[in-house]
Parts: sequence; C-alpha cells; structure tokens
Amino acid sequence: MRRIMASDAALVARVIASSMGPGGCHVAIERSYGNPVARDAVSVVRALAGGPDSISPGQRLLREAVMEVHQTWGDGGSTVAIVVSSLLRSITRLCAGQIDRLELGQGVRTALAQARDRLIADSRPVVEDRELLCLTTTAAQDKALGGLAMQALRRAGMEGQVSVQVSPEGGDRLEADHGFRVPPLAAPLGFSKGLALNQLERPFVLLLDETLPGFDPLGPLLDKVLRTERPLLIVCQGGAPAAIQAINQNRRQGGMATALVTAPPRPDQREELLEDLAVLCGGLVTGSHRGVPLASVDIDMLGSLDEAIFGAADTVLKPDHTSGISKRLEILRRRRESAPPQEVEALRQRIARLSGHLVSLMIGGATGLEATDRRDRCESALKSGRAGLVGGYVAGGGAALARAAAAITVSPEATVGAMAGARIVQEALRQPCSTIARNAGHSSPAAVAALLAEADPDICFDLRTSRFGNMLDLGLCDAAAPLVHGLTVAQSITRSFLDAEILLIRR
Repeated sequence: MRRIMASDAALVARVIASSMGPGGCHVAIERSYGNPVARDAVSVVRALAGGPDSISPGQRLLREAVMEVHQTWGDGGSTVAIVVSSLLRSITRLCAGQIDRLELGQGVRTALAQARDRLIADSRPVVEDRELLCLTTTAAQDKALGGLAMQALRRAGMEGQVSVQVSPEGGDRLEADHGFRVPPLAAPLGFSKGLALNQLERPFVLLLDETLPGFDPLGPLLDKVLRTERPLLIVCQGGAPAAIQAINQNRRQGGMATALVTAPPRPDQREELLEDLAVLCGGLVTGSHRGVPLASVDIDMLGSLDEAIFGAADTVLKPDHTSGISKRLEILRRRRESAPPQEVEALRQRIARLSGHLVSLMIGGATGLEATDRRDRCESALKSGRAGLVGGYVAGGGAALARAAAAITVSPEATVGAMAGARIVQEALRQPCSTIARNAGHSSPAAVAALLAEADPDICFDLRTSRFGNMLDLGLCDAAAPLVHGLTVAQSITRSFLDAEILLIRR
C-alpha cells in the first residue's frame, strides 16, 4: 500500500526535480488556459494531479505539501516536494523491513525539529537593499524583475499592498498610490462594458450585508442622494435581477451614476471587508440582521470616498478622511500577535488594505505568453522578498538544508527505529542540493561533500561558474521562512503516511 502511494508521489516529484536550479528544464503542460510552459512546482502538481477527486492518495499527499507552502509563502514548493518524496520512499523501504513505525516516526519528527532549529540559527535578517535584491532576483531568475520587485517592496513597506498586472503597453513600470485595494469577485455593475477603467468622484457608499433586492426600498434615499449630485457606490452581497435591471436602465437613461460591487460570498470574509470599509469611508454596515433594514437607511448612514476606481483586476477606494483608520490598524495588529497561524495571513492582508500604501507593477512582454510568464516570476519575487523580510534568508541552492542535515544528531540511547528516522531525514534534506547539482551536470555527491566542507553557513556553491563564495556575492539566497515551514509540512505529511495501513481506491 505504501509502495503504491510513494511511487505515485515520486512520479510528480521527478518532474518537479527536473526543473530545479540553473540547469533545470521547463515543463510543457497541456492545458486550455495560461502559459503552457512552466517550471514551478505548483503548475506541475496542478497539471499532473488534476482535481482533488481524481488523484491517487500518494499524489494527493505531495500536492497538499506543495500547496500548503505555496499558499502560505508563495515560495519553497519545489523543495518541499523533493524532501517529502524522498521521505515517503525511505519510509516505505524501512517499513517493509520490519522497522517499528512508531519509533521511526519519532525519529523523523526529532530530526526535522533539529533541522528547523539549524535553519533558524543560520538565517540572516534582511536589512540592506542588497539582501532583499538577492532574494527577489533569485526567485524571479531575472535581474530586472528582481530589481522592480525590490523597489516595490521598499515603496509599499511591510504593511502595504503590491499588485502585479500585465502591461498592455508592453513595458515594465512601477506606479505608487494611496488607497484601499479590493480584488472584486464580480465586475462593477453600472458602467459601460468594454472599458478598462471606470471611476466615481466623491461617491456616497452604501454598505449592505445582504443581497440588494431592488431599488424600490431605496426610493427616499436615492432622492436625497440625487439632490447632492453625487454618485452612489453600493457594496453588498449581490444584486437580485430587479436591482441589476434597475442599475443598467439607470445607466442607459443617463441617470445618477451608480455602481454595485459584490462583496466576498463567504460570510466571515464579507463581514471583515464590510467592517474595514465602514472605518475607511465612515459609514454604517446595514442589513436586516444588523438592525438596520434597507427601507430605513438614511443618507447620514452612508459613507463617502474621495474616489473609487474600478480597473480590470481590482477596485481602488481612496478615502476622504483618515479618522478611525489608525485605531482600526492598531486593533488588527494586536489581533495578529495572538492569532493562530492560519489567521495571520488574512489579518496581514486586512492591515495591508487599510494602511493605504498601494504599489502597482505593470509587466510587459513581446507576446501575451511572455508577459504572463514574467508577471508570474515577478509575483514569485515579491513573495520571496516578503518571506525574507519576515524570517530572514539563508544560503540558496539547497546549501542551507544540506547543512541542516549535517547538524542532526542522534542519542546513543536512541532506538533502531529512531536512528533510521534521523538517517532518512538527513538523506531527504540533501536531495534538493543533489538535484540542483545533477541538473547542472555536476556530480551530486561531490557537490554536497564540497559544500559541507565549508563551515561558514553564508558560503554556497555557484554551479554556473563552479566556484564557492558568499551567498550575496554570488546572488544565491533563499527566504528562510518557507524552508522552515516546509519541514513542518513534511513532518505532518510523513505522520499521515505512517498512520495509513489500508488503501481504498474508488473505481
């Protein structure tokens, strides 16, 4: 059973491994959308593993590992795939040899914990632009894109927002602004179709925590807004057909400028967004279950903005006041300090929205496919840079993991299973470095041995020039946080793998 699962996971891992490092290849993927050529682990697991209901259990384990690290940090997916696949193969071999799986699991967990501690000890904080540039350039595999990503992160700060879009003009540029960026889940209603950009000047804002049934309950309110000669922006759960028809008819007849934006469908996300918007625009969140039915909404319950800009990729709301925003930010920061790990990223995004520092990167290319590829690599650079700002950086090219493997120790009193667990973790942590060396045409055992002979954790080996040097001088560094998190994920995956005893397959 474990042999089948490990074999299925290894199939995906081999494809991912072939794309790693400067000598790695690109993978051509048969799909009906997006760039058909990629070299990132996320694209590979999505292409090979299909949907969650159609993949084998082994592939599902590897997919979960890659996606967990990617969704948290946006980086480190290839590394965790190689480590997890190696662990699954070794565990399968040892369990077939009658090793006690409980002792084996304990040995794996202890060794991975030691490796995480070594990574944290070897990490260096990102202080200078040179260090941040090394991270972004390594992730983007392009000096120009790495430089743009570094500038964007410095302009936005730790709590600002950076968006990356394909430039219709074809060039690369950075634009900085101030406002509240909301990724809309539906195009704003009330504007002419086909326009790339629409905006409302000094709009009133109606925040409605329910579906807009129509315009009849809003009759008295609309009359008051109409007399001010100002537009109206409605943020709600969605619009009923009657409401959508009324908005479109109003647009055709040249009536009051009105736009409707759909809030997130999940109740918790919608509530958080509406509460943040209420602080931003100074309005009241209305709705029947909030004690303010739509028919009783008055103009003094509406918020207001200086400007609302609706683009193809997002909506930017610019406030006309700042009172209350600082207090709201402090509340969210305090919540983030005590929040569980799964809520930290959502709180970070809310803080970024409210901080108002907006940076947009417009990325171009000779063709649409090239522009999309360069945009994706720029996004990877931003995520790697942010991860470095949070958790520091370590030597790249698998060097940090290889040194972490060498730091694993086993107590003389340890059981046979625990010793075996430590050995397979050491072997797995050397795999990324070996894989990158092998793809570049080097002897992987010799490359790992030469690397471990260097005691300085800042030293790594440049496979392109075959020389050792400081990671910053060579431009080879990785964010530490995705690697540390990847080992935690690997520990969770191996626990599930060891616990499995029976394989059920749906035909």
